[in-house]
Amino acid sequence: LIPVQLFEAIFLTLLFGLLLYLNLTKKEFKSGLYFYMILYGIWRFFAEFMRGDDRGAFFIKVLSPSQGVSILLIIAGLVLLVLFGIPRGANDKKENC
Repeated sequence: LIPVQLFEAIFLTLLFGLLLYLNLTKKEFKSGLYFYMILYGIWRFFAEFMRGDDRGAFFIKVLSPSQGVSILLIIAGLVLLVLFGIPRGANDKKENC
């Protein structure tokens, strides 16, 4: 069988490193949670295909419950990113006099 838990540990370590790097090097990077939600949701959706056990069914019979939650997590992350996470341009910043 495929060691999905090992792959997930490796993925989460790399994701942590990426988000830490972005947080330390980019001063305007404030959307780490949103990127985590999106990237982890994508990972989890595809990781469920590698699992060898039956986890039940979501509303759509083809998807497992974890895949359904992953889709919701991706959508929520995208919505939050659009609403709060995209940095505004230089024209929108307040000028200090």
